[in-house]
Amino acid sequence: MPLPAGFTEDSAAGVAFDKPGGRIIEAAARGTGSVPAVVTFYRNVLPELGWTESGQAENLVWQRDGEMLRIEVTGIGAEVAVRFHIAPQ
Repeated sequence: MPLPAGFTEDSAAGVAFDKPGGRIIEAAARGTGSVPAVVTFYRNVLPELGWTESGQAENLVWQRDGEMLRIEVTGIGAEVAVRFHIAPQ
């Protein structure tokens, strides 16, 4: 998953499972910036990677090849935390 400039992956928060029905992946990253800037980053980048947005305006939910990607973006003081969840649809 691409990360905005200034963000780093939180490797301790990552989990991945391969199941017969598909893969389940959870990952997290942190960095400085604003929640709206991170949301805009993903709305610009993910379509280039084949993802189609399917959530409401305030949610980041995407679909591609039988998988669903949900992105949670949270402001924590001067930091922004991003959590990624990929699962079969």
